[in-house]
Amino acid sequence: MGLFPFLKRNKDDSGELEAPPAPPMLEEVTTELPPFPTEELPPFPSEALPELQPPKLQSPKLAIQEALKPLEMLIPEAPALDLPKLEKPAFPKPSQLVLEGEELERDAVRKEMKFVKARDHLVVQKPVFVEGLQYRKMLTDITYLRTMLQEGEEHLAHWDHVETSKDTHFEHMRVTIEQVQRKLLYMDKSLFDKTF
Repeated sequence: MGLFPFLKRNKDDSGELEAPPAPPMLEEVTTELPPFPTEELPPFPSEALPELQPPKLQSPKLAIQEALKPLEMLIPEAPALDLPKLEKPAFPKPSQLVLEGEELERDAVRKEMKFVKARDHLVVQKPVFVEGLQYRKMLTDITYLRTMLQEGEEHLAHWDHVETSKDTHFEHMRVTIEQVQRKLLYMDKSLFDKTF
């Protein structure tokens, strides 16, 4: 479907289009404009305006200090207190923390190794049974996962189809726009490039 179906060429055309007929010439062209008013505007009253003074600029620090002066008189002086000086708490160095963490990790590994070695001699001698309810639940979970995977694959296939159809649509639009551009250039040449 083209943008301008009436501009579409027939397949039996050789490639050259006939020039459209020239528009009819106007007999009388009016170029007169209405007269411009010649009245003079009254003079601008410059004496009536007061003279403006630029505002005095202060630094923000001075403005804050001046605003706080009345408040300083209202605040009484605090009595001097003799407080004992506190010592800084002794925190362990980061290297000491790493060493403690490594020791905890080693202890945990040792305990696990002892547990594994203690169970090495155990061998399964009879089959392991699963309860019926647990087995059914496992089967329903597996079927649910399968359906979810299948739905995901269907969605992926749908989006692939959408992507390919979008690409073909854009290609069709590009070709149509190129055709319209060629036709507009031909019309422009045929209308405005003629010499009289």
